[in-house]
Amino acid sequence: MSNPYHFLSVPAKKAFDVTLSTPIKNFIKATFGDKEDYSASIDGFNSLRAEALLRSNYRDDCSKLFRYYDQLHAIEYKLPITENQIRIYFKWQDALVSGGGLFGGKQKTNGSWKLAYEKACVLFNIGHAYSELALAQNLSIDEQMKAALRYFQLSSGVFSFLKDYVNANSLSDLSVDFEPAVLA
Repeated sequence: MSNPYHFLSVPAKKAFDVTLSTPIKNFIKATFGDKEDYSASIDGFNSLRAEALLRSNYRDDCSKLFRYYDQLHAIEYKLPITENQIRIYFKWQDALVSGGGLFGGKQKTNGSWKLAYEKACVLFNIGHAYSELALAQNLSIDEQMKAALRYFQLSSGVFSFLKDYVNANSLSDLSVDFEPAVLA
């Protein structure tokens, strides 16, 4: 029996490799000295980012994506990741602009020194992951149809939250996929 339903998933934003370790270690050393060695934790955070973001498929396992977002949220008010203090430039590629993509045009790369930008991009990919999980369901089976519905609702909730988050952190100018109409 063929599937009469046709759904689209939200494409993922592509993260570029960023070194988190060196700037954070330098800041901690300059601020607090060498009293304790946080190198293993910081290197683990750097590895978590790479494992969570530098891949193209979240359908099989998105737990690292959630863990990385949780870690970003935990350090948000503990480490001043800004252009003037802990200098980490987060670079991402727009999800909705590509050569043969949804809106056509040329692939656009954006970046920011703001940790809020990194969080917003990760949230975008969490919304993408939920839409991918929804599409992976067999819609001819009732339980999987219900799971697909739930995943699409979760994806929608992420983008609804992201719309407010992007607005509150003045990020809408950084990426076409962060414009309120697109997120809505």
